[in-house]
Amino acid sequence: MKKKYLTIIISLIIGVLALLLWASFVDLNVVKQNFKSLRIEYILLASALYISAYFVRALRWKKLLGGVLTISVAQAFFVSMGGNLTNYLIPIRAGDLARSIFLKKSTGVRVFETLPSVFIDKLFDMLGIFVVVALILLLQIKLPPALNYLLILIAILFILSILFLIVSVRYKDGVLKFFRRLSFIIPRRYEDKVEEILEVFISGLDLFRERRGVLINSIFYTLLAIILDSLFFYSLFFAFRVPVNFLYVLLGYTLIYLSYAIPHPPAQIGSNELIMVLIFGVGFGMEVDSVSSIMLFSHILTGFLIIVIGLMSYSYAGMRLINIFSEGEELNE
Repeated sequence: MKKKYLTIIISLIIGVLALLLWASFVDLNVVKQNFKSLRIEYILLASALYISAYFVRALRWKKLLGGVLTISVAQAFFVSMGGNLTNYLIPIRAGDLARSIFLKKSTGVRVFETLPSVFIDKLFDMLGIFVVVALILLLQIKLPPALNYLLILIAILFILSILFLIVSVRYKDGVLKFFRRLSFIIPRRYEDKVEEILEVFISGLDLFRERRGVLINSIFYTLLAIILDSLFFYSLFFAFRVPVNFLYVLLGYTLIYLSYAIPHPPAQIGSNELIMVLIFGVGFGMEVDSVSSIMLFSHILTGFLIIVIGLMSYSYAGMRLINIFSEGEELNE
């Protein structure tokens, strides 16, 4: 337990340092002045588009989950948003586990039976990397080295995840045999339980057998969510009266969203602002104070929406945030 809190504290310190680094690039007085020129109608539009993007992702997860468990659209949305709030506050992707814990509490289905759908759902989010690469080639953008390294890291994670999925589905017995050979690191009293969890999890990864329509639908939902995300951010440029080509927003915000595949400080403090400056300021050559104003406001707005809807989701699921830190009790039942 202490190690988990230590991870949060360390990542929070890193976030604050990133925020201070970002602040060194901008004139905060100009940022404050830009906030005074906001247009409310575009903020409301941006909020609706932001929530819609997550609603579409919830529909995608509902489809993926259909082979194991049938849930309502509302349940899929609130459980997803509860997981998003957990990820927002805890920098170890705990929200992905939280989704399955929520479902266990409300339906009784074991955590490791629904986790494969969560894994594949997050894998679909990484399809945005193809959009980013295509736009980089189309717009002939040269990204700063730090962003190239980020893109390479995300690509590696995506490729490894795809390979794990393919190998697990095609060579299930071999994968299970491999993990059994590692059983010497597991206390003997837990061996049978761990083996059961692995077998159910790996079997659950084969979501698309005789369900090809789910694969096509999931790709469609993913592309739609990427467009809605970009329209959300595009609306904020209008809110600040900053002209921009939509394709640049599509590229920039998709890359920002892809960066969530790696751990961030709690609430993405500092990291979002710094990445925004690198993409739109250094990469696209836009005025740094303007794009920093947009990112800072976007951070405030999305944080508010995630926290409000996330807390409603926790209430809906009958859970408390502290339950996610329990020492594996949800996995053992």
